[in-house]
Amino acid sequence: LLLAIVGAPWCRGVVVLGGGVLGVGAALLWTAQGRLMLEYSDGTDQGRLFAIFWALFNCSSVVGGLLTFFYFSHHSEEAPVSLYLIFLGCIVLGGAATALLAPPHTIARPAASASASAEQRVAAAAPATEDAATPLPLLPPA
Repeated sequence: LLLAIVGAPWCRGVVVLGGGVLGVGAALLWTAQGRLMLEYSDGTDQGRLFAIFWALFNCSSVVGGLLTFFYFSHHSEEAPVSLYLIFLGCIVLGGAATALLAPPHTIARPAASASASAEQRVAAAAPATEDAATPLPLLPPA
């Protein structure tokens, strides 16, 4: 927007620098989000937790698109401040809702850790013979 409005040569550098800062910030936030999800998991429900997150994340895109559609179907403004305020309110409410999350260390988990249960599954799947060169079958017998 800055480049389109002002058109000065220095605007291109500002846009590239801003994109870099946003990229680094997004990388940090996505890494923290993944780490937090793993902290809440006991090792057996990671897939379910990530599925719930992605479902909510994609639902927010759908709700945002529907909100914009219905807003513009009743208003003819080109740059509505009220729509901006509606989205700002949603963002603030979402950020405030994170205060409702329980700290990961207070979540009750089974006694076995994720790595221990993974080691137990590997040991159970290993062949009973002492010949370690025997490969595991890819498909169960029919």
